[in-house]
Amino acid sequence: YNLAMVVAPDASAPVKAVADHIRATFELFRETGKF
Repeated sequence: YNLAMVVAPDASAPVKAVADHIRATFELFRETGKF
């Protein structure tokens, strides 16, 4: 999956940063099984 696809291409930098952080958090959770 790719949460970045949910964010509009013209979204502001902060929005992209948040989406990227969320994606990284989920990837970490998938790898370690905990936040």
